[in-house]
Amino acid sequence: MKKLILLSIILIHFSCQKEREIYPATDSALTLIQSFRLVTETGTNAISNVQINAENATVTIQANPDVSITHLFPSATISEGAIVEPALGVYTDFSTPVTYTVIAGNRVDQQRWTVTVTN
Repeated sequence: MKKLILLSIILIHFSCQKEREIYPATDSALTLIQSFRLVTETGTNAISNVQINAENATVTIQANPDVSITHLFPSATISEGAIVEPALGVYTDFSTPVTYTVIAGNRVDQQRWTVTVTN
């Protein structure tokens, strides 16, 4: 009897769950990073030079010489309606290249971008 009750509870639980739907924000298929910014914990600009190459989906950054690139706060301007994974706005270690995926406003098209930071 206990097995039957447990099985019933499990079936009810899974039948009531809905698959998470992701609705598009726009019809746009654009997956661009248009600008990229890094700041330190004190809010100081960490970048002396940035180059964005949309064709190769790369962002190459020359950090200021006195800045540690192991704990920087990234932000970016991206295509309208797009989202970035992993999320920007989290202190990140840029001592090795970091890959971000820009997902277009239509939530179908996506592009992997590599961000490389050197001193």
